[in-house]
Amino acid sequence: MSWHNSTELTAWLDGFNQTTRELGEGPIIELVPLPTSAQFLNVIEGILSGMTRAVINNSDYSYPDDMRAAISRHFAERNKHFSEEGQWTEKRETTGTGINVLMELINEGRTRVAEEQEAREAAEAKTP
Repeated sequence: MSWHNSTELTAWLDGFNQTTRELGEGPIIELVPLPTSAQFLNVIEGILSGMTRAVINNSDYSYPDDMRAAISRHFAERNKHFSEEGQWTEKRETTGTGINVLMELINEGRTRVAEEQEAREAAEAKTP
């Protein structure tokens, strides 16, 4: 089963959008199918393909848990790199399912957008 059709994802997304509507601000997220062979339009594909090349391709894990641990290490190191570069202000636990990581990314993006909007509004309020 693809996460694209996941009832867990669509239920979470419905709740997210409902909260956004109630708050009157923030993004409304709509799932849309991408054209065939247009993975470059999906930001997460770049992240996942990098992980695949770095962790999965040409590997020979003895157990699925070994591969899961390697994937978690990859994302922990990647997140640490971006955190140290000032790209992210907090570290994220990368264990769990891919859908949980995706939901965390969406929530973090929503928070960042709100903070940037507040900063813009504060700067505009100071401008005569």
